[in-house]
Amino acid sequence: MITLENIKTHLRIDGTEEDAYVLTLLAAAVEYIEKTTGIPHDPGYPDTLRHAALLLIGNWYQNREGVSDKPLSKVPLAFDMLIHINRPAEGLI
Repeated sequence: MITLENIKTHLRIDGTEEDAYVLTLLAAAVEYIEKTTGIPHDPGYPDTLRHAALLLIGNWYQNREGVSDKPLSKVPLAFDMLIHINRPAEGLI
């Protein structure tokens, strides 16, 4: 399972002032991945989905607003690849 500490290490966050926000990102990422793949976030969560969640959370953390005067970055291609390999084959769900 993905923990707050995993995410803070990935994002290089010290302190606790952003913990509540980071936890909302975790909840949203887990929901997105579960709805996309059908795989629940539990102790058996595949490493590929754990990494995909960290990439997604990192992207959302760096791009908090829907608009910006700077170019927004897209979710990394690696995220799409990690999700794709965990999606059920067509017609299995």
